Amino acid sequence: MREYPAGALERVQAIELEMLVAFDEVCKQNDLTYCLDGGTCLGAVRHGGFIPWDDDIDLGMPMEDFLRLTRIADDVLPEGISFHYSGNSEGFVPLFGKLYKDGTRFVEDDFVAAGVEEGIFIDIFPYIQIEEGKAGVRRLNKTQSIQKMLYLMANPQPTILNSLSPRWLFSAGAYVAHGALKLFTSRKRLEKRYYKLCDTDVNTGIWANPTAARPFPFGDGIMFPPSQIEFEGVTVNAPGSPQGFLEIVFGDYLTVPAPEKRHTHAPSVLDFGDGVNVMEGR
Repeated sequence: MREYPAGALERVQAIELEMLVAFDEVCKQNDLTYCLDGGTCLGAVRHGGFIPWDDDIDLGMPMEDFLRLTRIADDVLPEGISFHYSGNSEGFVPLFGKLYKDGTRFVEDDFVAAGVEEGIFIDIFPYIQIEEGKAGVRRLNKTQSIQKMLYLMANPQPTILNSLSPRWLFSAGAYVAHGALKLFTSRKRLEKRYYKLCDTDVNTGIWANPTAARPFPFGDGIMFPPSQIEFEGVTVNAPGSPQGFLEIVFGDYLTVPAPEKRHTHAPSVLDFGDGVNVMEGR
């Protein structure tokens, strides 16, 4: 696993925290709903801020707010922070969005393969309400499949294959799927299908991230409306029930994993804005 040079992770975290504070203010001023998501929520509850080895911030937004953000981001975000998603960034693969610290570079392997540049970022995941029971699960399975297909269209060997076994078999299959997808479909067609699936028109209070590799359904009151929590000394939005959220996603979330199970997104390129890639030689 790639490692950060001394002090680099702390610098990444400091920049992301500044971005989070700025985005929280933008959401307050523009009546946008968000909450901490994933490992960021875990860090807030278990560590009072970042998980010590974590190098990104995850946020969730109701799809309605996410789509509104795509329309107003250029007008409301402060100078030095930009919002990126497939609709405004050529070659952008995910169906979620990212806030970038302009002038920096944080380039993950999947994005290198897709020919896309990133800055130091915050992930923003859309959330939709789904039906109860099997109907909701089927909807999530379909949206998850579309996100996987988009990754395969951009890169025949995405990092998601690293967890599959036997790897050689999935690797060969990925090359075949990559070629078939590029030949028989298009990103525009897949995105149209994805957004149609996300337009659920239900009010169950059961929320889920349609882009997640493991799309958990969260029962009524667990995700939205949000609560508040301390993160690195500042008050931000958390899921409505942080503990309920963490139990579903992580199970025994209070147990700190062994060092060999701690993972980062350490990039191939990390430039804080001075033109120097601090990851060279790593």
